[in-house]
Amino acid sequence: MAEGFQVFPDDIGASAGKLLEIGQSLGSDIDSFQAQTESLTSGFGDDDLGSAIATIYQAASEAAFESFHDNAEGLGEIGQELQAMAEEYSQIDVAHQEAFQQLMGRMT
Repeated sequence: MAEGFQVFPDDIGASAGKLLEIGQSLGSDIDSFQAQTESLTSGFGDDDLGSAIATIYQAASEAAFESFHDNAEGLGEIGQELQAMAEEYSQIDVAHQEAFQQLMGRMT
């Protein structure tokens, strides 16, 4: 026989809040890191080789930072979805408690 599981909406909500904070914090950290790395691009030099390296670096950097931002946003989205899940579980719990209380009231 399969075991049931328990859901703790408050814990889900707390985790959701933490994921939202982490996503926002990560986004800010990525922006800061991107600004730092962009300030170093002058180190490639003005010659042909430096220009070629800078072009390659810029393309790779843009792709990497876009991915980093997508991941940070994804964490925030997961946090929002978990928050909605926690609220839904709480509403279901309240509805079940009320239905049970009504049923018990009819039995007495």
